[in-house]
Amino acid sequence: MWGTFQLRYYRVTGENLKFPHLKVLIVIISVGCLLLAICFLLSLSALMEGFALWHTSAYYHIVTMINMNCALWYINSRAIREASRSLSRCFRRDVKIECNAAMISTYRFLWLNLSELLQTLGNAYARTYSTYCLFMFVNITIGMTSITYLDILKPSFTIKNLMIFPKV
Repeated sequence: MWGTFQLRYYRVTGENLKFPHLKVLIVIISVGCLLLAICFLLSLSALMEGFALWHTSAYYHIVTMINMNCALWYINSRAIREASRSLSRCFRRDVKIECNAAMISTYRFLWLNLSELLQTLGNAYARTYSTYCLFMFVNITIGMTSITYLDILKPSFTIKNLMIFPKV
């Protein structure tokens, strides 16, 4: 959808849609998300008694994925903001040069296209986070059921086991 919008934007405005510092931002955010996941899991290992460092290896991809999902939302929000500002700037520029119904109609179509793009993006993120919440609900339910059965089978169950069991 972005490609179609950018092509229409170029046809209407006569200039390319620019996203300043996009590559640098993507690299910084990607490395930052990975470092944030490492720091989080290392601190989890250090603060939880009985949670060995090697236990964290199973969680790096999950925490990084959650961080990257938030980062992708941020990058897409910046792109939408930049596209709307650029479209507004070009519209003001072209209205000063020549203001007619055909030109206003093409900009209106482009603005509606951007609005549709934003709605589609919002729906995609709503589905993504709904799926994530459902996934977490199922995991927590399975974990709590397992803990309940373990408590019945092993009466010497402690809080320490409660923290370690779902992760091992």
